[in-house]
Amino acid sequence: MKAGAAPPLRPPPVRGPDRVRLAVAPSSVGVVTVRSSVQWRVDRYLAREIVPPFLVAILAFLVFIGLELVISLSDTVFGRGAGAAELLRLVSFKLPTLFTYAIPAAALLATFLALGRLAADRELLAFQALGYSLRRLTAPFVAFGALASGVAFALGEYAVPPAEAAYRQELLALLYRGAVPQVQEAVFFRGLQGETYYVERTEGERLTGILVYDLTGRIYPVEGGFPTVITAGEGRFEGGTLELLAGRVLRFTADGALAEVVRFERLTVEAGEDLRQAVLGAKTPAEMSLRELGGRIDLLRRSGLDPRSFVVEYHSKIAVAAAAFVFVLFGAPLGVLLGRRGRAAGAIVGFLLAAAAQGLFVWARTLAQRGVIPPYLGPWLPHLGFGLLGLLLLLLLDRLRLRGLLPVLLLLVWGGLSGGAVPPFSSLEADELVVSEEAGALEGRGVRAEFGDYVLVAEALRAREGTTGWEIEAEVAILTSADAELHAVRLTASLGPSGELDAVTAQSFRGVSTFQGPEKEEQLLYSGEEGE
Repeated sequence: MKAGAAPPLRPPPVRGPDRVRLAVAPSSVGVVTVRSSVQWRVDRYLAREIVPPFLVAILAFLVFIGLELVISLSDTVFGRGAGAAELLRLVSFKLPTLFTYAIPAAALLATFLALGRLAADRELLAFQALGYSLRRLTAPFVAFGALASGVAFALGEYAVPPAEAAYRQELLALLYRGAVPQVQEAVFFRGLQGETYYVERTEGERLTGILVYDLTGRIYPVEGGFPTVITAGEGRFEGGTLELLAGRVLRFTADGALAEVVRFERLTVEAGEDLRQAVLGAKTPAEMSLRELGGRIDLLRRSGLDPRSFVVEYHSKIAVAAAAFVFVLFGAPLGVLLGRRGRAAGAIVGFLLAAAAQGLFVWARTLAQRGVIPPYLGPWLPHLGFGLLGLLLLLLLDRLRLRGLLPVLLLLVWGGLSGGAVPPFSSLEADELVVSEEAGALEGRGVRAEFGDYVLVAEALRAREGTTGWEIEAEVAILTSADAELHAVRLTASLGPSGELDAVTAQSFRGVSTFQGPEKEEQLLYSGEEGE
């Protein structure tokens, strides 16, 4: 070893495409303006990274879901003599709905792929070196998720309802080959002033078997506190009025005896257009906008009918639109933690998470419709889980303790499954870690390991189990103890079974050793090309 001033070690260049150039503006501009301008360029650069994989992913999901729809409709369409044009027409009506379900999954998958590419090319590391926190780097992805949710909401509010109505009418017309009957039986509802209606059967605009209990005398005067009963064999809605045909009015005395029977050929009752829509069921919940659903829910509650299915549909529309934002809020920090394997693992994790979220959504929605849980809670249950976990990951993303959970878990699983010796590190944190069960080895990047009285920080580390202990190779490493610090471009260390340091070999190194001299504490500076 040669004593003297140590030459500075130059860190290896950051690999990856040189796509970001950060130039300092003249000093007259000011620090704040320069920082804001650079930050805006970085945000735009990161946002552009997610757009291409998002478009590819949404196309892939549309093709996948569309093929399932084509297969399910083929027998129905071709079995009734229709051709491919009718099939494509039906599928086209479903496209807005398919888009609303494909957007969240595509946003999640694109987030994993984009962050995986940035991590693999070491660009995330470069941004960190420039002072950007990982949490801040995920902001453009979360903003993109919010934008995707806005697009999904607009589709669900303005494109899906008319498309779903057209799809239902087209399909029913194909099935019945003519006019589409709309039949309901045994319908109860309450009128605008509290009167109760029972309709035995509705078919289109025609109602049969009508029974009305007029409690307030709105339709016909009431005497003695007993309701007036009105029956009609037939009726029909005309705009906002209900016309009863060929019926009778039964009036009762104060003691409940029948006092009068009045026959009529035609009796007109003010019902209102909203009540007409509610009774005839002209639209299904999927064919309504949020405004229409809200009005229908209010009307059903005032009419004494159960609005549960409409409440579930109301919240489902909003929850489906918000899914892209929630997925990216969860997927962005998870994609960073996956590191270099984000591109490969991201596709698998993205598909699995999207499938799991869809399954949870259907399950919770079913529970809400059956009354097991409140109708407003069912569609939001998956979002509560993913959203809270995403917020936790995002808040703790820049803390090494969180990032060290993955390596520690891998080591514990490896030791338990392989039966081999666990590496003798009392603490191990890494940005990336690969554990090989067969070879008894591990590799990591961005590693901080503690063993015995030493702490090793290295850009890259490889450890392999030998016959008497562990052999460690580290690149761009710093080895420290209570009284010494060693910097080396390449460092090799031998560890005993209990983690004690047996030997160290360093290349292109420099260091400092502190010791107690005769009068005061002394320091020894040293450097060299190779030494033990």
